[in-house]
Amino acid sequence: MALKALVHIGGEKTGTTSIQEFCARNRARLADAGILYPASLGSPNHVALTAYSLADLKVDDLRRDLGILNPADVRTFRERLRHDLAAEIHAHPGAHTLLLSNEHLQSRLLQLNEVKRLRDFLTQYTDDIKLIVYLRRQDRVAVSYYSTKLKASHVGDDAVFPLIGPDDKLPPYYDFDSMLKLYELVFGIENIIVRILEPRRLTGGDLLVDFRATCAIPEDVEYVEIPRRNESLSEIGIAFFKRFNEAVPRFLDGRPNFMRGDIIATMMKRFSGSGPQVARRDAEEFYSRFVESNGRICARYFPAWGGKLFDDDFSTYDRGSAPPNTAADFIDVGIHLWVERTLKVEELRLENALLNFHAAVKEGKGANGTSLPDIPIDGSMPASLLYRCVGAMLYGGEFRRAAGLAGGIVEAAKGRSVFVAALAFASVRMGQENSVDELIDRYSTNARLAKSLREMKSIADRRHERPAWLKLLKQGDALQSEMYHKCLAWLEH
Repeated sequence: MALKALVHIGGEKTGTTSIQEFCARNRARLADAGILYPASLGSPNHVALTAYSLADLKVDDLRRDLGILNPADVRTFRERLRHDLAAEIHAHPGAHTLLLSNEHLQSRLLQLNEVKRLRDFLTQYTDDIKLIVYLRRQDRVAVSYYSTKLKASHVGDDAVFPLIGPDDKLPPYYDFDSMLKLYELVFGIENIIVRILEPRRLTGGDLLVDFRATCAIPEDVEYVEIPRRNESLSEIGIAFFKRFNEAVPRFLDGRPNFMRGDIIATMMKRFSGSGPQVARRDAEEFYSRFVESNGRICARYFPAWGGKLFDDDFSTYDRGSAPPNTAADFIDVGIHLWVERTLKVEELRLENALLNFHAAVKEGKGANGTSLPDIPIDGSMPASLLYRCVGAMLYGGEFRRAAGLAGGIVEAAKGRSVFVAALAFASVRMGQENSVDELIDRYSTNARLAKSLREMKSIADRRHERPAWLKLLKQGDALQSEMYHKCLAWLEH
């Protein structure tokens, strides 16, 4: 079967993170449908596509993050990437579609040779290439981009909308017409699919629904849900990053500054918001500079729309002025950062306990004497760490503790297949098959999970046959999630 490529090139600030997380978290399900979303190009975002295509001498933050600091690094990186992607494609002989996604392709490939290099890279694997790009009204992009700039360590110019004089050239980042013409020249207009990020223009009024329809991704599959996330900062978040970026730059001596740590994720837990407040007249004035070029896009791709690419609704800017930040606001930031730091220390403590447990088992000492410390179930610890803890307890025969931890998580999270199954497993090992009956009743609406639980209970009288248990759990339809496979891997090691 001939391979075709669907390349999602952005644009930036159009929900690309949600699209990429959907594809990455459902990679196995997509592969079952013949759609390969490769991990060799980056995960969840295929940043390697842009790093590969940029000019030889260009060393930007994206390349520095990948350890590419000079032309020699570029050559090595390109050779390795070609090999890795070819190997991944070869490992999926049933794939008919190569699905790729990176928004930097829209914003950073500004030269004809760079776009040609992208094409030449892709044609090593297929000649059937379609590009998908989502466009969003330029003023909305600018407001969203302002938060992104601050999170990426921007220092200096405080303007949300770049100043464009009457005779000035449009900024490339917002000049969608020039960007599309560049790609049309290399790939052909017939191979470019333009979608407009407005609910009335999206299939089902939803970005992910529209993306799946555009890519012909089957809908009759139970995909992992992707929570909607706000990527903009609140006013206090904006004020914090302005000062933080001056004190703790993103790069030192050309290399990523480890002192920034996971500051973005930490701050976004508490200080996400609606972005900077701007005046409606400023947004309208900025957008007016793009009406003509947007009209040219509309004429090429949507001739029936009468030259109007986006809506004219600017009412979201009528929010009034924000109250000034106070000392109490910054105290709240300090408290939040301290709490998050303390949680991180606790997380590392559990990681260390798990490593010691693993080492003891590997050395043949068994699980005796390596019991894990008390583990909070208040949602502060990541699920990836908690299922490893549950797996270690099950492996070590601490079935009561495993049941308590898994049960507490189930109550707090209102049910997760991996922890429901672990709770049932521990209950059976303790001879409490009635607890499994209760779980089956409770999750009867989840047919796959209920089926797996019934199968588990049906062999409860063969508890000594551990290999049979593991085989059953691996085969259960509802237990195919990545989390459960990792839990099983911990059990088996």
